Amino acid sequence: MRDEELKVELLCRGMRVPREAWDYYKRSAGFPIRFGDTLVSVPSKGKYDRYSFVENSPYSIMRSDERWLLLKDGEVVREVEVAEVPGFYSRRSSDGVEMRRIFQVCGWDCVLTGVVQSCAYQRHGEECRFCGTIYNPVYEGRLDRKLPEQLAEAAEAAAQEGIKHAVITSGVMPTPDRGARILLEAAKAIKERVDIPLEAELAPPEDMLYLELLLEHVDSVSINLETLDQSVREYACPGKSRIPYDAYFTAYELALDALGENQVNSWLIAGLGESDEAVIEGVEELAERGVFPFLVPLRSTKGTGYEDTSPPSPERLSGLAMQAAEVVKDFGLKPEKNRAGCMRCSACSPVRDFLRLV
Repeated sequence: MRDEELKVELLCRGMRVPREAWDYYKRSAGFPIRFGDTLVSVPSKGKYDRYSFVENSPYSIMRSDERWLLLKDGEVVREVEVAEVPGFYSRRSSDGVEMRRIFQVCGWDCVLTGVVQSCAYQRHGEECRFCGTIYNPVYEGRLDRKLPEQLAEAAEAAAQEGIKHAVITSGVMPTPDRGARILLEAAKAIKERVDIPLEAELAPPEDMLYLELLLEHVDSVSINLETLDQSVREYACPGKSRIPYDAYFTAYELALDALGENQVNSWLIAGLGESDEAVIEGVEELAERGVFPFLVPLRSTKGTGYEDTSPPSPERLSGLAMQAAEVVKDFGLKPEKNRAGCMRCSACSPVRDFLRLV
């Protein structure tokens, strides 16, 4: 099996992780492993039982003689790398907060945080049905709001430990900036403290002035449409779907003008109920505008509206990823030139990997 296909298998089927591995390596989102030139953030069952579908996965990981082994149905598939626990996790901010609660490593050499972990839509029962943020009741002492100074101190400590880039995101706020102002404050504080490439992930503001201000302090942005099938979008994102597509397209144009090529991406989620044709139409719409289509499979998280929905099959995701890679190549997008964030990491998406095959 090619590495690209193995990555898709793991993204769609997940992996069981023993307690030893979770204690050894505590990170955000999935459990990242690396083999060859391939990095994958694997939906995992272990210390945090977030995903029902992983219970039926044939994949697991184990440690043997100082090596980490990936197994399928108990048979060794290959040796993989697992990074060590980052040293900054044991440090505290000047106001006494554990830094692992401020930033968590995501992927391999990136840190991620939700500056604000709540969302205006959630308050009204209109949250995105796939959003795993609400499934996080006691997630190692979750910190729902991080202060700019805390973020700056933790980002500096992470950079001292070899972290190369960072991502800041926020729930959608009930204000004209929709959260951009909070990210602006965070970005300014981080950049004043440490020179680390920074991605902001946000919804397009109602008042685009806030986006323009934010773009002066970040290196890349992720403005996520999730799907360009409006009927699916209205079901999957009851509140967010009221933000018109034109607002996204305006935001993309502003971001590309400010940051340049290969610094703007949008997540597209396969498995929300859309057709393959709708996915590829979305990929083409984004790529034509200069936006990298960051295609990911649905992660069916417990406690969400998609809890009982299976992720797309590996065969489906492989086919979509190959088509997406061909479109990306045709429009001349080069994710390897991205400076910070999801596109640079690509542990959650196979598109960059499949570019090696086209």
